[in-house]
Amino acid sequence: MCTINLIKKTSFLFLLIFLIAAIGPTEKLAEKIKENLKSFQLYYSPEKVYLHHDKPYYMAGELLWLKAYVVDAASLQSTNRSGVLYVDLIDSSNQAIERLTLPIEEGQAFGDISLPDNLDEGIYRLSAFTSWMRNFGEETFFQKDIYILGSKEDPRPKSTGSNAGFDLQFFPEGGDLIQGLHQELAFKALDSNGYGISFSATVIDDTGNEILDIKDQHAGMGSFSFTPEPDKQYFVKLDQEDGSDAEFPLPIAKKRGYILSVDEVSDPENILLRVATNIEEQRPLHIFGISQDQLLYDEAVLTHASKTFESKVPKSDFPTGVVRFTLALEDGEPLAERLVFVRHPKKNNLKVISEKDAYFTREEVKLSIQSEGGAEISHISVSVTANTLVNQPKHQENIETYLLMSSDLKGYVEDPGYYFENRETEKQSALRTLMMTQGWRRFGWDDLVSDRFPIIRFQNERDLNIRGRLVDNKGNPISEGEALLYLKDKYTTFMIAPTDDKGYFTFKGFYFKGNIPVVVQGTDKRGRRDNVEVQMLGMDDIQPTIDKGISLSPQFIQALPDHYISYTQEQFQSIETEVWGMELDDLLLQEVVVEGRAEVFKPFKLHTRADAVIYQSQLPVAPSGNVLEVLQGRVAGLQVMPDGMNQFRAVIRGQGPPLYLWDGIPIGESTLQSINQFDIERIEILKGPGSAGIYGGRAGNGVIAFFSKSGLDEEEVDLESGKHITLHHAAGFNRTRQFYSPVYETSEYYDLPDLRSTIYWNPTVPIMKNSVRELRFFTSDTPGTYQVTIEGITDSGEPLYQSFTLDVGNDTLEEN
Repeated sequence: MCTINLIKKTSFLFLLIFLIAAIGPTEKLAEKIKENLKSFQLYYSPEKVYLHHDKPYYMAGELLWLKAYVVDAASLQSTNRSGVLYVDLIDSSNQAIERLTLPIEEGQAFGDISLPDNLDEGIYRLSAFTSWMRNFGEETFFQKDIYILGSKEDPRPKSTGSNAGFDLQFFPEGGDLIQGLHQELAFKALDSNGYGISFSATVIDDTGNEILDIKDQHAGMGSFSFTPEPDKQYFVKLDQEDGSDAEFPLPIAKKRGYILSVDEVSDPENILLRVATNIEEQRPLHIFGISQDQLLYDEAVLTHASKTFESKVPKSDFPTGVVRFTLALEDGEPLAERLVFVRHPKKNNLKVISEKDAYFTREEVKLSIQSEGGAEISHISVSVTANTLVNQPKHQENIETYLLMSSDLKGYVEDPGYYFENRETEKQSALRTLMMTQGWRRFGWDDLVSDRFPIIRFQNERDLNIRGRLVDNKGNPISEGEALLYLKDKYTTFMIAPTDDKGYFTFKGFYFKGNIPVVVQGTDKRGRRDNVEVQMLGMDDIQPTIDKGISLSPQFIQALPDHYISYTQEQFQSIETEVWGMELDDLLLQEVVVEGRAEVFKPFKLHTRADAVIYQSQLPVAPSGNVLEVLQGRVAGLQVMPDGMNQFRAVIRGQGPPLYLWDGIPIGESTLQSINQFDIERIEILKGPGSAGIYGGRAGNGVIAFFSKSGLDEEEVDLESGKHITLHHAAGFNRTRQFYSPVYETSEYYDLPDLRSTIYWNPTVPIMKNSVRELRFFTSDTPGTYQVTIEGITDSGEPLYQSFTLDVGNDTLEEN
């Protein structure tokens, strides 16, 4: 009896000593992790961007409408770090063919891309990022593939459905297979395009014995459990369609080690953790659970070869999203790691009520949207598309799947909406497998415990910056130099910026649209100009990369409607007809394109090219004081004839009187006499429909557009000779269009076919707490179902997504 008590006391004493010894190092490690995560969030705070755009494919020449949500990567609340967003449209050769620069306000930005009408048909990529995100790698950028159709309805290749390029990857739970320990092994089968492919196979050992049969669960992914025996190699044997066999070797099992098993499916309230080892001696271990850049769980682990550690962790301890569990030694060395997705019921939602169950074509739709749950939402974005023309992919990415899941995983996630469709065991089990096959990508464990933080190479931009560099004639940077910027706006702005040790300078605090000309002059630290060269910089140094393994599936491309091109082309013709019929006052608007510190007025014009441009320096003095007189004999096809005392009349190509514009505003011919010739910066002449057609019917006889002196221009600035001074056209924010939707309240519209694929787009629908917002729009001539997609995010960082359909009949037109 005494012997037994002595053994019990000795065992208890040993356990007590072990715990006391383990408390110090593990407590220090936990505190270190907490402090490093806090510093990471405070000083680095990465961002995420999500783009909501109106449809998954377009035709060359169409408009792509988009809304961006820019949030803190951890809290998912609106970013307060960046104020400038860049959106690229990238082609298959990795060239950014279009770039938007958009202002971010309250974590939101919106704009549109006018797709060039000469784009080749194929797959393109949307990439969105802030300057700050560049510090964490391009893998943190929002990237999504879209398809752009050409102008011809060429047949697209059929999907063969073969296993060409079949690849099978294995992911032991926790990281490694350990000999003699029962363990789960996840797998992922990919086709040549990098998409999951369904299969079935057999696990065999190196002697050919069959261990078990396996098959994928979803998108080529699945898992199985087995116990690796010492000194044995295992394979997955695949029976191919041609009758041959293919064998894929499993990872070699280690002789000694630890496994971390996690079950997040069996118990709806708890996460079940299990740690096992084949190592005899007991070592101080610890499990850490991190989510949203916070250490939310840490527990000491006691285990050895004959003792397995098990624990239940309440799911309520974690927010919705990805949780990383790491098993580590007391010095921080990681032994095993596992990702888990915790999903709680939504706290907030959007309630959408349609006034009617079904609508006719060209009938007004009324939708009431209300927030439920008491959260402040601010703004949501809404798109409506006609399913006859737009096949929205099932289980596609949305703001909820991206911000909560896909953006925190490595690589491309196929069918992300599948995992959020419902909370059935099948979906949760598939989600568990996804977590085992995709890796964490932001702040790695090794960096976390070794105090290594990202290197900051790019500063955050709260507003537009004008950047450059001063170098000498040998290309060496000029440090402690000075750059002076001159901007001829309404305030005649001068700004001075010093250069850093690498010669770079930055002028901050701008908010303007379009391009503005500025003069920049450089001097060295002694104020000398000779041997100084000014080099202006833009965002062109960003060369985004395309992962060739991520692409649109052949099934997606094949599902594109054959009649999409013909419908869109007919819609283009309808729009042209409508523009010609609109009053000019509906088209011309003045725009102030620079706001804030550097406010500049730039005349607005609809046309992109002129048939002739004459600058002030090229104009003779008009004796009569009438600006038309100076155009006599200056432009082929333009006749200027006297029409009374100091009066002149202009005719282009023998037609009637042209349309006159002053800084984009229509003016009468009589007004020209009151314009001072020396206030004119340039005159642009548009001779016919090819260039003047955008101004509608009133421009049928051509356009003469006068532009006042409102900024710097090459013709105005007499730059000093030398490389120390330069005229630079600074790029500002892109102008944004307003989505046009017809209002069928008068009969004049009925003569024009309405074949829109995007029926309605609104990027900024304000939704206040406990309030109702009503949306109104008209259906088109296309009957069928219309898909309404609503996306947004609450002020507390909860993504909101809702999709439903409307039934539209055919009341006015026959189906095409």
